[in-house]
Amino acid sequence: MLDLAFPFSVGVLSLFSPCALPLLPAYLSYYMGLGENEDERGKAIARGLLGGAVCTLGIATVFLPIGALTSLIGEWLTVFELVAGVLLLVLGVAMLLGFSITVPVKAPSTKGAVGLYLFGILYGLAIAGCCAPMFISVMVWGLRGGPVQSFAVFLSYTLGVGLPMIAISGSAAGAKRALRLLSGFSAYVGKIGGAILIGVGAYMLYSYWLVM
Repeated sequence: MLDLAFPFSVGVLSLFSPCALPLLPAYLSYYMGLGENEDERGKAIARGLLGGAVCTLGIATVFLPIGALTSLIGEWLTVFELVAGVLLLVLGVAMLLGFSITVPVKAPSTKGAVGLYLFGILYGLAIAGCCAPMFISVMVWGLRGGPVQSFAVFLSYTLGVGLPMIAISGSAAGAKRALRLLSGFSAYVGKIGGAILIGVGAYMLYSYWLVM
């Protein structure tokens, strides 16, 4: 269960991280046509769900090929639990200390399905850059198994990013309120993510010593 729960939770945290969350308001207003009028918001729900799905497909275009490459690398590694456990501990400490990378993203001018798909690709690249410790931790986690395991890990991570985005897009009437609440939560993402990485790193080291 931990195999997929970990990357999914990291995906959710990545979406709501301080560097990625500011992209959501622009996404909602520019692509979803989120207006102030209640009727306009009501009409945007179905479009929001579909648009969120298309944007998630763009994100998947970034993450899933990386997962495929990761699985190929993993087949050449030995004593991996030890190396991965130490790396996750280091990344977790880096997050607790506030390590981050700013990745500027300019939304494409194209609207419609193509624009949403391109925005998803840019969103995925931005998350991979500005949430580097969490993204690297998912790569490390994917290296633990074969191709199927790695694909499942990155699919779970993609769903962790995409499903909340789809939910926010579809809940047009409450989207702005949700974003205001999430902006407060965003400040704690680094601490929560760091604690999770340290916990998983310790678990991997414990697993390594058990089979020694």
